[in-house]
Amino acid sequence: MKLNNKAFIYIASAMVLGVILARTFFEIEYFFFLKLLLFLQFMLFLYYFIYEFNLSKKKLIILLVLLFFFLGSGLYSYQEYKYYSSYSILNYLTEDYINIRGRIIIDPADLEGDYLYIKADYINGEKVKYGKIITAKENFYHYDNNSVISAEFRVSLPEVQKNPGGFCYRRFLKRDGIYLQSWSVKNINYHYRKFSYKNYLITAKSRLLSTIDNLLSRENAAFIKAILLGERSAITYQKEELLQAAGASHLLAISGLHIAIIILIFSYFAFNIFAKRKNALLFITIFNLIYIVLVGARASIIRASIFALLYLWAEAFNREPDFINIISFSLIINLLINPYLLFTVGLQLSYLLVLTLYYLTPLLAEYVNKVFAVSIAAQLASIPLIAYYFGQYAYIALITNLWVIPAISFLLPLILVIVILSTFIAQLAYLFGPALDLSLNIFFRALEFMTHIQGRMITISQPNLILIFLYYIILFSLPYVFKKRIVELNEKKFSCFRKVILLSFLIIFLLLFSTFHSGLLEVHFIAVGQGDGIYIQFPDGQNMLVDTGPPGYQGRNVEYSILPFLNYKGVAKIDYLLISHFHDDHTGGVPALLEKKRVKNILIARAAERDQYKDFIIDYTENNQAINLFYLSENNFLNIADCRLDFLNPPQDIIYRDENKNSLVFLLEYGSRSFIFTGDLYSCGEERIIKEHQPGKIDVLKVGHHGSNTSSSPFFLDAIQADLAVIPVGRNNFNHPAEEVLKNLEQRKIKYFRTDQAGAVVVKTDGNTLKISSFLN
Repeated sequence: MKLNNKAFIYIASAMVLGVILARTFFEIEYFFFLKLLLFLQFMLFLYYFIYEFNLSKKKLIILLVLLFFFLGSGLYSYQEYKYYSSYSILNYLTEDYINIRGRIIIDPADLEGDYLYIKADYINGEKVKYGKIITAKENFYHYDNNSVISAEFRVSLPEVQKNPGGFCYRRFLKRDGIYLQSWSVKNINYHYRKFSYKNYLITAKSRLLSTIDNLLSRENAAFIKAILLGERSAITYQKEELLQAAGASHLLAISGLHIAIIILIFSYFAFNIFAKRKNALLFITIFNLIYIVLVGARASIIRASIFALLYLWAEAFNREPDFINIISFSLIINLLINPYLLFTVGLQLSYLLVLTLYYLTPLLAEYVNKVFAVSIAAQLASIPLIAYYFGQYAYIALITNLWVIPAISFLLPLILVIVILSTFIAQLAYLFGPALDLSLNIFFRALEFMTHIQGRMITISQPNLILIFLYYIILFSLPYVFKKRIVELNEKKFSCFRKVILLSFLIIFLLLFSTFHSGLLEVHFIAVGQGDGIYIQFPDGQNMLVDTGPPGYQGRNVEYSILPFLNYKGVAKIDYLLISHFHDDHTGGVPALLEKKRVKNILIARAAERDQYKDFIIDYTENNQAINLFYLSENNFLNIADCRLDFLNPPQDIIYRDENKNSLVFLLEYGSRSFIFTGDLYSCGEERIIKEHQPGKIDVLKVGHHGSNTSSSPFFLDAIQADLAVIPVGRNNFNHPAEEVLKNLEQRKIKYFRTDQAGAVVVKTDGNTLKISSFLN
């Protein structure tokens, strides 16, 4: 490959390298080396420009490579500089209200969402430049884009990732220049609205959204608004789950398929309206730019739009379009707009998918039908990234996409034309709406059928980055290795080489789906908010989950805490689900957990009072004979993989009205090491355990009742002489953990971790030594 022929791939690679180096130095906080890197990059560019550069094409490309190497590091560093600058809104982070004068920003890609943004100009009378605030629309009685307001805001930092496999909301918002959040706003004053061309686009899009609402039923309208106009906020959680489980969630990310369909439709009209081809192309280009703004300038949209437009314009100038140059050029544009995009799953999947389809599909088409080859190539491209970011894979996607893509390719242009015409001729909505609704209902029924065939998705533990890198290296080498040549290389040697490459690929592919156990006893105190969620992995690989955390919004808290952690660990089946007691903050995730994961045994207290979650578990186990339900109390025990669990509470013959007193308390022993898990048991119950069971010295204490002063009494702490304590706690109105409890721990020199501050805490032991770590520290 000559340098001149593939110039943009070298320029894009240099920019990617620059971004990665800058991020690496920021992550490890080597700011001196970052400054040195930027200085050396700039001096290298300057030296080459002054002493080596001439007007030859090769020299120009080398100069651009050096320039974009510097730009990659420089732009990423500039984004970080804005975040920490003295002009950043972060400097005004306080628990008190702050006075802000600024503008309301509405995202055209999320008109029906619940949030808007405030671009502050002044805070407490001082000028600020960098950062936006996300807040709820319901805080404002009316809002228009670019309206100047003044108000008092109580701000806070967005949540960070606290568990392995979890989601970092703070990093997600920071990528879009949003540094703070505010859910409490008062004394709002509206001043005036600044002129903005964006308001015309918002008005036009609002009209299109209204037309879709009139055309289709609520759920189908939400789906079409998502795949046609990028409005994902209205689509229901159930529909998102269905699309993900069927392997068709990519439809919600506007990309090549959507852009191709839309450009194809407008190309048809443009080439028939305009006599000159260049005028038609200019119309298509302007429309496409408007569309990018309307649906949100995401990486996949920019990549697909640039790709399509450059191919069209290349023909107008009688140039042969080059796939690699075009795709590289689109990557450069994406990184110039926002270098943070390089580290998003959206950009990574978008480019890897299109590259794999381009390189691998012709090879696969030699062995299978071309349509099937496209589906196989797409799955091979996406599996490692899906495993790394999500921990679950819908293998039915291989079949689903054989009919989903043709179906959407037919429905989407039809719906787009009808929506546009219905905007001007309202009667058309009544004419075509029922037929379109019926088509979409059949479409979703077919997706449901695919999920029934598949069952649960495959759970994949997060693979190593080196393994992923090797996977893609070998994947992209396959077309070269198996390429048919006019003059074959040494057939015997090359045949052997092919077999080695293919075998290596198969081994790495299988390793992606493999889960390995440490052979140690691992106890993970998961950060679930104000509640308990503890994952125990025994030395032989069996596991136990103690409690499921609070329910959260729509009972989905478990899907943001425990389930991502279990997927990260590659846990498809829970051997033992133990419910300490039936309070929301311990059992709120039970329904969602049982829906997503196979559970073999459920352990609950014999003395537990009747409760909605207890009734749910009893009904669920009666209808699922594969699940064993056990009622436990003191004097029961379990032996699991050389570990012994002794249950110390509740008493066998007593049922307390206060559910906390019925907490299942157990002692876990492995070798010379021991743990005690106390649920929400009160001090009186702890005292009874000490007197009646005499557990002796304990290595690790799960602090009872989230650190409330109703538990962890001095008597109890003195008796167990713990070395380490873990307090599962989140934001709450109960002042947990109590200062009194923290003081008692400190006085006894018991090292403690709080999951709200340390994130997930893990304790590993081989039965002799203890290794303790936390996710955030």
